[in-house]
Amino acid sequence: MKASPLLISWHNENTPIYSAHFEPHSNKGRFATAGGDNNVRLWRLERDGEQRTVTYLSTLVKHTQAVNVVRFAPKGEMLASAGDDGNTLLWVPSDLPSHGQAFGEDSLEDKESWRIKHMCRSTSGAEIYDLAWSPDAVFFITGSMDNIARIYNASNGA
Repeated sequence: MKASPLLISWHNENTPIYSAHFEPHSNKGRFATAGGDNNVRLWRLERDGEQRTVTYLSTLVKHTQAVNVVRFAPKGEMLASAGDDGNTLLWVPSDLPSHGQAFGEDSLEDKESWRIKHMCRSTSGAEIYDLAWSPDAVFFITGSMDNIARIYNASNGA
């Protein structure tokens, strides 16, 4: 079997992709990317035999600087993103349409809507470079440039 990459211009102006994560325990093929354009983008990977296609789903717009890490909660019920703005955002699916910017030259419309459940700010405002969920998704931990690992409660952001 010959492997070949699936090349797509994932983010605006070919900015770097700093993180990517597939939704765990799901057969939807949904995954998220985070990048230097301050956005999180959601996609769906579909396979038909050897053919693979990627469908754009949504752009999550709230970070004010580069997004360094994106991770789905263990059951996929939430998505966390964090970056250079010192914020960790917890996203959940929403029934309300999003009013974020369209992605790409063709002005693709969002096929999914997400809203912020909680925003957790590092007390120093330091850039956040990594995060991980507890196995039960009750907590998540972040690692930042101020040499501190912070543990937050996902249900209330504290």
